[in-house]
Amino acid sequence: MADPPRAEPMADHASAWSGGLVVASAPVDLGAYAAAVLPIEQFRFGQLLFGFEAQLSAFARVLQECGCCPVFAPAPELFSTTESYRHLAYLAGVHDRLPGVIHVRFGMASHVRLLKNAENLVALAEHQVCRPVNPTPHPFGAGDWLPAGVSRVLLYDAAQAAAARFGGEAVPTDLFPPHYVTLDVERAMAAASGNAAEARGLSLCSLAEYEPLVWSGEPADCQRRASRDWRAAMARGGEGSGGFVLVPWNLAHPASIVPDLVLKLCRSAGQGWDRGPAECRVVLFPYNATPLTGQAIGDLLARLREGLGGATLPLRRVFLARLHALEAAGLLAALFPLAWLEAGDPECRWNEARLAAFGIGAAVIGGKGPPEDGRLAAPGDETLGITVSDQFGERLYVVPTLSVRGLAALRARSLGMMREAAQGAIRPGALRAPADPALLRA
Repeated sequence: MADPPRAEPMADHASAWSGGLVVASAPVDLGAYAAAVLPIEQFRFGQLLFGFEAQLSAFARVLQECGCCPVFAPAPELFSTTESYRHLAYLAGVHDRLPGVIHVRFGMASHVRLLKNAENLVALAEHQVCRPVNPTPHPFGAGDWLPAGVSRVLLYDAAQAAAARFGGEAVPTDLFPPHYVTLDVERAMAAASGNAAEARGLSLCSLAEYEPLVWSGEPADCQRRASRDWRAAMARGGEGSGGFVLVPWNLAHPASIVPDLVLKLCRSAGQGWDRGPAECRVVLFPYNATPLTGQAIGDLLARLREGLGGATLPLRRVFLARLHALEAAGLLAALFPLAWLEAGDPECRWNEARLAAFGIGAAVIGGKGPPEDGRLAAPGDETLGITVSDQFGERLYVVPTLSVRGLAALRARSLGMMREAAQGAIRPGALRAPADPALLRA
């Protein structure tokens, strides 16, 4: 790769990689895999809409179209001996030598792992904008330092600030072409037929119906336990089901304000925020789930039950969702004319670009300054202190959020945007006409 940052288009590199062996890795649950290396098709995608799983899905599709078949290593750091590398050579189809190995790490900068004797690249969608009041002494806790063995960083947005190697040395960078964000969805949508079977690729349940073992299990298990609360919400919405708001929830973002917003929405349930024909139902799409963030949804439920004094009705009006089959992506544009994004989420801009392909508009919460490109913005009107204690130490974040009044104003503006979106059969930038949301009423 060329030394000047972003000097060559990544598409050229992808084509050149077809002659070597590309190994991908991500911060996954090692217990979910029985092998140290496996074909990329055997990667267990929990969801495919956001985060490192979606980034890996799109990247793998680009490589496959260039004639390269990447493999996946759940724990790349395990490869260190000649014997261990023979597994890689076997998958590459060679036995007398090991071709040049390129390791591409996906996920958060604080979770980077290296593959010895390989060219280590890091694909980053993060742009760190939320800093703790008391910085952690851990060298990788802030998300802007990378191991010294990283040779290059692959970025999705020119506005991203590339992380530096440990010790302060700058890392050469390349910029992904825009289609690296959506190519997997584009191909799946082109082949989709819009039938009821494809709708099974979108699983939903209310917070009251959430069961950890079912949610984290196979998609078929979620489908066998179809959400009664979702069917009831669809029935009440009728043709006005566009009142659902898509909210990405980055489980790896320690200062996320999503739990705070959900609690305020639930407490305001008696004030009419989710009543009548102009409903505004929040649907959370958790992403970047790792073994270290597995309790995030359970912690949110515990906080809600405590804050609501045991009331369960509000929990039936907030939903969790995951897209585990790309063929069902056509339903997103039909169900969600609008998304609420956190300005402090390190992957906010990547999420916005991903959603734009479906024609889904974005309201950015907690940003500073005027909105970009005329998008809906909701600057924070109060601050929230969040104390985090994890493997990187104890930290305090003070972040902008919305008050109950500010949230009510955002809801009113969101409903106006939804009514405008409902007037068109297909929104600008959408990959194709949206599927019929009635597929999810059954």
